[in-house]
Amino acid sequence: MLPVLEAAIRRHGLTGRVEVIAATCRNRCDDGPSMNVYPGPFFYNWLTSEAIEVIVELHLLGGTPVERYLYPQPTYGVVPLRRR
Repeated sequence: MLPVLEAAIRRHGLTGRVEVIAATCRNRCDDGPSMNVYPGPFFYNWLTSEAIEVIVELHLLGGTPVERYLYPQPTYGVVPLRRR
């Protein structure tokens, strides 16, 4: 899925504005492929090529998280961000 993400970022003109860091499963291996988006954090799991396209367009480009692909955030040790 990494090549799909990188291609979508290029296609939407986000190269240099979005940093992609490949990582291990982050304790969600059974729920992958997955992606974290910061600031947030927003956790996306069970991603398909279509999901990545929607997330890049709506969240990374448009600033609106895509609820249908969000994974529930852990409640331990997470300090909620203050929204302005």
